[in-house]
Amino acid sequence: MKFEELENLNEGIEDKGILKAIYFAGLPGAGKTTIAGRITDGQVAPRTVNTDKSFEFLSKKAGMVPSSVAWALVGPSAKVMNNEMLFQYLNSMLPLYVDGTSANPGAALRRVGLTESLGYDTMMIWVNIDVEEAIDRAKQRERKVDPDYIRKVHDAVAANKPFYAQRFGKNFVEVDNTGRNFDSAAGKVGNIADNFFLSPVNNPIGVKLIQHMRETGDKYLIPNHASEEYLKKIVSVWYMK
Repeated sequence: MKFEELENLNEGIEDKGILKAIYFAGLPGAGKTTIAGRITDGQVAPRTVNTDKSFEFLSKKAGMVPSSVAWALVGPSAKVMNNEMLFQYLNSMLPLYVDGTSANPGAALRRVGLTESLGYDTMMIWVNIDVEEAIDRAKQRERKVDPDYIRKVHDAVAANKPFYAQRFGKNFVEVDNTGRNFDSAAGKVGNIADNFFLSPVNNPIGVKLIQHMRETGDKYLIPNHASEEYLKKIVSVWYMK
């Protein structure tokens, strides 16, 4: 099983962006993935954690448009691939970009807590957009999204924003991607991401881990800093409903 994102892990405790994770939030069609593309143009290229990525990759490989029919065919393999990628990323402490709507705060904050428990610093970038514009943008996607679903998610996301803002504090950043604001939003995100990834790790667990790994010369969490069983458990909890 191979995938583009599993290539060239380039792990090392002195690498830029180690133990840093940025969580993106916003509506489907808000432009989160497009804006986040500016991150990969920066000094650090984080690995993308997105449950749809493997599914879309395998669907296209099978010559199918992502759909419920395609999911029945490649869904199980996509789940396995998602698990394997996340396992490798976490074992190497790689910088992460986590994509999602954050309409489900329980699932979102569970993932934040899991990365923080391993020593990661975390940040949330909230991408604002008018709901009708998000619907129009979503119509242009290869994989269609029901407008009623987007409106429902919009209400949930809007209600959750104050909660996330309080949870992340100074590491909660909003950008506006409505109308003609893409260049401004993308540029802001790029600068924010570079500053975050290049800053020293603040999480006490991460600080202690880095010091220990410098002493031991280890490049991975397994086997001296975490067991394979424990890391697999974290991955399984990550993808719980």
